[in-house]
Amino acid sequence: MIVPEAVVLSLSRLYGPSKRLEKGIRRNSERSMRKMSLDFGMCPKSMITIVRKKLKMVPYSMQKAAFLTEKNTVLRMQKGRKLQIGTHRSTPFTDEKLFTVEVNKNGQNNKIIA
Repeated sequence: MIVPEAVVLSLSRLYGPSKRLEKGIRRNSERSMRKMSLDFGMCPKSMITIVRKKLKMVPYSMQKAAFLTEKNTVLRMQKGRKLQIGTHRSTPFTDEKLFTVEVNKNGQNNKIIA
């Protein structure tokens, strides 16, 4: 069956951007939809429609969580057991803070598309 060229062009307009867009989201899921719409040369509203309805992806806000490794969890358990025994009265408390080299992100502004 021979498909008319106009039908092929309309199908490529519908499905072409969504496949390329899905690859772009996999590469960098934190990029805003407005910036991606500039790259694709389309309206931001059309970009949002493609992402939400065709790709069935939703932008989520980042959640803050404690940065715990196996070593940190073991240390916390040991400190908790000492507190239960009552040895905390003989040990001085200090202001201990885990410093990690990560970018400070505002959770209200940064969204992840998933």
